[in-house]
Amino acid sequence: MIRISRGIGLIVTAGLWWGGVGATADDVRLCRKAVVIGPDVTLGEVAELQGEEAEALKELVVGRIDEAEHMSQITMASLRAALQEQDVNWARLSLRGFATCSIKRGEEAAGKTTTVPAGSLAAVPTGEVASSFPTGAEANAGPTIDLLGPTTLRDRVLTWIEQQTGTGRAGLRITWTPRDEGVLATRAVTDRYEFVPRGHGRIGRLSLRINRYRGIRLVDQYLVTPVVEKRVIAVISTATIGRGESIDPDQIELREVYLDRDDQEVVIDPSLLAGRVAATVLRPGTLIEERHMRVPLAARRGELISVRVFVQDLVVAMTARAMKDGAVGDIVEMKNEHRNSRETFMARLVGPQQAVLIDAAIPDKLAQRSRGLSRTLGGGTP
Repeated sequence: MIRISRGIGLIVTAGLWWGGVGATADDVRLCRKAVVIGPDVTLGEVAELQGEEAEALKELVVGRIDEAEHMSQITMASLRAALQEQDVNWARLSLRGFATCSIKRGEEAAGKTTTVPAGSLAAVPTGEVASSFPTGAEANAGPTIDLLGPTTLRDRVLTWIEQQTGTGRAGLRITWTPRDEGVLATRAVTDRYEFVPRGHGRIGRLSLRINRYRGIRLVDQYLVTPVVEKRVIAVISTATIGRGESIDPDQIELREVYLDRDDQEVVIDPSLLAGRVAATVLRPGTLIEERHMRVPLAARRGELISVRVFVQDLVVAMTARAMKDGAVGDIVEMKNEHRNSRETFMARLVGPQQAVLIDAAIPDKLAQRSRGLSRTLGGGTP
């Protein structure tokens, strides 16, 4: 039982802005201070208990204060360990409150102390020995601490980086400067925090300003400059691949790598390399990115291309010259090579030196010229 000398006020548990434990779980809230009989210290003496499962643990011994001791403390860590030994179901029990509970031995003489149930509003006679030592109910009038929430500035920064990168902590490698390490050790259980990055990068060298608010007042500012790298499994070249050469399966392998740039579009699926060639020389150990590959050219600038035009029920072929390089699927400007026409038009490349006309104006002109002609696949073309 908790011994107090004043009426116990109403408990208002104010959750931190970054959230709390779900309302469906029973609560064990560690008090800031408590008066105990000793020598064994029970859970009910140092914590507020809400719910049947929590109340069932009321007599659990969570610490000890010897007769020679006047004061001691129960930490959140030791309390959690004691509960863990009881194989509690953490899905149905939440552990919150203060990081440390200071405990004080009460007087043994009868009549000098009064014991009341936690949460009672009954008056307590004056002159009680614990008059200056508040109970857990009084101590918990301020914001409580969620054991699963952040306790240092490092925790808060890591959570922010996870949110920005969309990657869990296990998928990141973060390097701090010695100055950062000192800042990150700052206790950050209460107050509000604003993160202001300098620049738009999410990985690589970051410059992050942190504003700390108490209420609406700015009380402190910090600056950290971590290097953030993101872990991926990506395709690496294992042999030299020349420019324009196809990329064979025996020339690549999957490896674990860490990215330090947002603009790295790495290849994570080897099947995406099928039918592609190297856009540049790839040395062994090169992390293959999208920019390192291209589809083989179907036409080069200045090459003669066979262009087919679908005109009503006819297929007319003509010869045209490509005005620029292009791969299959690209739309390329062509110049008609017929001696009586030097028109330019757009055609889609469908194969090596093969294209299909997409210019809507050309078929109409050809339809007029082609009336009376039999079906052909190459009339007037090489």
